[in-house]
Amino acid sequence: MIGGLQIYVPLVIAQIADWTWEGERWVTGVNFGGEAFFGGATIGAHFFGSTLSASDLEPVVLEFQGDTTSGPANGWASRGAVYIRGAGYAYAGTGYLPFAAYVLNPDGSKGRQVNVSFVEATVNCSNMRWDMGFLLTNRFGENIPEECAISSGGNEYIFIHKSDYNEGADYNDDNWAPAADVMYAIWPNRRGARPYLQAPFKLYFYPAVPLSSSDRYTFAVQGAITDDPELKRQAVKDINVFPNPYFGFSRLEANRFQKFVTFTHLPERATIRIFTLAGIPVRVIEHDSPSQFERWDLTNQDGIPVASGIYLVHIDTPYGEKVLKLAIVQEEQILQRY
Repeated sequence: MIGGLQIYVPLVIAQIADWTWEGERWVTGVNFGGEAFFGGATIGAHFFGSTLSASDLEPVVLEFQGDTTSGPANGWASRGAVYIRGAGYAYAGTGYLPFAAYVLNPDGSKGRQVNVSFVEATVNCSNMRWDMGFLLTNRFGENIPEECAISSGGNEYIFIHKSDYNEGADYNDDNWAPAADVMYAIWPNRRGARPYLQAPFKLYFYPAVPLSSSDRYTFAVQGAITDDPELKRQAVKDINVFPNPYFGFSRLEANRFQKFVTFTHLPERATIRIFTLAGIPVRVIEHDSPSQFERWDLTNQDGIPVASGIYLVHIDTPYGEKVLKLAIVQEEQILQRY
C-alpha cells in the first residue's frame, strides 16, 4: 500500500528472464531443461548449485572471438578453472577459453570482467581448452583418440561467476567452481555445421530477480491537462448519452418520479438541442459547468414528459459538434395538469 494506492506486484521466480546475441553465433544450447538458450542455460542454483542468492544475479555479456591462431599462450580471450567430468569433476588446473564474460552496467554498457570456469569430458580427452570436443584438430594438429569423438558439445559446461576476473586463481577442489559463486550455468553445442571459431559474436543473459525488502521505487504522475484546445476537439467524438435506449427507468434514478438520461464527455460549455425525428424542437439545455455530465429529465420546454420515440440530439461546443440518436420508451403517464 503506497499513499493509499494498492499496488500488486507479480511473484518473480529467480531465473534467466531473457537472452539474445549479436553477430554470427556459432554455438547453440543442449536442451537439459534450462529456461533459456534453447534449454541450454539456467542460473547456477538450478544446475550444480551456487553460493549466490537471487539478488546477486547480474546481466552479463559473453564476448566470443573468432580466432586463436596466435596460440594458447596469448591468443585466447580468458583463462579459467577446469574440472574433469570423467574424474568426478576433479580440479585439473586452469585452461583457456575463446571468450570473456563481463557484467552489464545499468545503462547496458560493458562493466567489469568476471571469472569463467568450464568442464572437460575425460582425462584422455582433455586439452585444457574450451572447444566443445573439437580438440582444435584444425588449429594445432593434435591427435584425437577415438573415444573423444563426443557429441553434445563434449559436455563442456560453462560456469559464469560473480567474482572479479583473476584467471580462476581462487578456484580448486576446496573452492569447487561449478557450485561456487555461479551466476549462470551454460551447456553449449555446435550450431549446425558452423565451424568452431567461425566469427566473433556476443551472447547476453538477463536475470529475473525477485523483489526484496531493500528494493525502493519512485512513481511520477503526470499532472492533469485541463486546458488543451486540441485535446478538447478530439474529445468531441466521445460525447455520448446513457442509458440509450431508455426503457422506462434508469438504475441511477432515486424513485419513479425522477426520470433522466445523462450526457457525458462534455466540455465546460455546450448547447444541447433535442428534436423529434420530424425536426420539431423539444428542449434546449445550456451546459455551463466544469463537470463532463449533464442530465435531461425527459421533459419538453414546458416541463411535460416527452412521448416514447426516437429523438435527435445536436450538441454544439466551442470545439465542434456531435449528433446523437436517443431512443426513449416511457412508462404509462398520468399527468396532473393539462
